[in-house]
Amino acid sequence: MKTIPNPLFDFSQKIRSEPIFFIEKMLGIPLHEEQKRWVTKADCKINILRPGNRWGKTFVEAGLHIWQLMTKPQLTKNMFSAEEWLDQPYETLNFGPAYEQAREIPRIMKDMIEGRIMFPAHLQAKWGKTNNSKLKGWAIMEDRIETERLPSLQLITGGKLLIRSYADMGSAFKAKSLAFISGDECADIRELWTFTNVTLLPRVVDLSGMIHYVGTPQPEGHDYMLMIERAQEQMDKGKADSGYIPVMYTQKGTMYDNTFLDKNEIKKTEEIADEALRLQIIEGEYVESGDKYFGYERIAHSVDPNLHWQDEGYPNRKYLLSVDFAGGNSRWSDYTVMLVIDYTQEPFQVVYMFRIRGDQMSIPIQYEKVDELVAKFPGKLIIDGSSLGGKNAAAFLHHLHPIVVEIGAKNKAEMLQALKHAFDGGRSEKRKRKLINVGGRLEDAVADWGLIRYPKDDYMLREFQNYKLDDKQIRQDIVMTLAQGIWWIELRRPQQSRHRMVTVDAWSVV
Repeated sequence: MKTIPNPLFDFSQKIRSEPIFFIEKMLGIPLHEEQKRWVTKADCKINILRPGNRWGKTFVEAGLHIWQLMTKPQLTKNMFSAEEWLDQPYETLNFGPAYEQAREIPRIMKDMIEGRIMFPAHLQAKWGKTNNSKLKGWAIMEDRIETERLPSLQLITGGKLLIRSYADMGSAFKAKSLAFISGDECADIRELWTFTNVTLLPRVVDLSGMIHYVGTPQPEGHDYMLMIERAQEQMDKGKADSGYIPVMYTQKGTMYDNTFLDKNEIKKTEEIADEALRLQIIEGEYVESGDKYFGYERIAHSVDPNLHWQDEGYPNRKYLLSVDFAGGNSRWSDYTVMLVIDYTQEPFQVVYMFRIRGDQMSIPIQYEKVDELVAKFPGKLIIDGSSLGGKNAAAFLHHLHPIVVEIGAKNKAEMLQALKHAFDGGRSEKRKRKLINVGGRLEDAVADWGLIRYPKDDYMLREFQNYKLDDKQIRQDIVMTLAQGIWWIELRRPQQSRHRMVTVDAWSVV
């Protein structure tokens, strides 16, 4: 029978408490700074990593599984003798949409353990040609990675990695207690939130374990994008309130984070790649598949990197506060969104955004927030009166003389069309987009087109880029709030006839 060499216990306390130390010293694998940040910060119940290609996500997750199985860190709360510690069952799980994806991490684990990871030339002076693993030749007890039925990888400590496809998850391990779960390409799993709650979370209760999800958001991964959103909200709340401890964490990643890659080669890839796909390849951002309502170009062009959210308005400006109250009938809970649009001149600018889940703020407090914003940005107020929170808004906010809109199927379609049209310049003669044929390709005749500008904001960009008319699962609170405001502004723009300009000051019409 194999025995565990003494070197493993020379740093027993350090390797059990410091996974970065274990990966670099025991496995001989260098980690870049963003991988170290992930290892350090991703200790919440649910953690979501969404990097670009070649960030090193597979390596870091493989290293964490080895560390978990070799040190059994979730057993440290209990006192065991060496024999009892070895006898204690300790299982982790890696899954993917299919078995082939699920096997990628354990294959890397084997190569790490056996010292078969080859380094590029510029790392070899410090790290050698291949990784100097101190586990080589003795740590793997049973290798069933390539078996057809319930594959696994067991190490000398008794720790076992379970390898599963999503399709088999419901029946394959319902009675299991797991210390650590990782899932690859999770954005491809449409019902990820239900699967997380019903199947995965109960499995990590006994050992106080955690879940890692990895992947770039995809067209069908609505739950994945919503979970990223909720994790970011918890992190933001944790920064604002030192007493709040998030149970979810998310981290972005770009190919440039990987300091072990040749930066010149990354630049070559960036220069060759299509502009939209470049975001996915390099930055790990979601790229719409072509059937989205607004389209990538319109949304990207409307972002002004020089704009920032304002705390209050300026004198002699025309402001419109557009409000969409939460409906409160969704498993994720709708959001209340308040957007301030400065329409003094073209292009119109979105200068303020307030956004909160409806179940996190009472309706009366939301009304007080509206009152506060009208004081900070004096101007018009428009409210969606068809939502649960909007039905009583007219009465509570009557002193602000709100424009109350009952949004139905017909005027919702009109609002969305008005917003899409405004992204292309709307009814502006100066900012209307004009495409010309240049060598067989359509190009913009004027660079500065479009009637809407806003700061770069992840929530806003994600909603606009993902929006589809026929998909009820897509978040649309920001989309409809802006559509409502732009629709109202554009309806009251001075009308042009074929022969003369109407001189009525229609901006003042309520």
